[in-house]
Amino acid sequence: MYAQIFSALESDENPPLQTLISVFDIFIGEAVGIVSNSHGAEILRDSLKTTYSSPEDWPLRFRARLAGFLVRYEFAPKERAEGMAFGLISAGKGLLLEESHREEFLEHMTVILKSVIQVQSD
Repeated sequence: MYAQIFSALESDENPPLQTLISVFDIFIGEAVGIVSNSHGAEILRDSLKTTYSSPEDWPLRFRARLAGFLVRYEFAPKERAEGMAFGLISAGKGLLLEESHREEFLEHMTVILKSVIQVQSD
């Protein structure tokens, strides 16, 4: 998952907003269906346990690379980018608990991304 996310963040193939939507689809959108089934909480718990027991600090690396992306596309000044990245990741995780369908997650995550990026663009 993180390899796909990092590859997307490094690519200039898509417009920046579409890249961010794709990143959050990989990060959380794909898990929405899993979490909403009867064993979802158990699967999520095991996945998080594996992620946090890894010698690599993937969540920290993701936040740093997302922050770098936000700076590169001038969505955030360098001194605020890591906080914005943390906020976006936290918002995505919050939506994971709220949404029962991937499409709803993507729709609402897009609203969040556009509002955060718009605030920074003004």
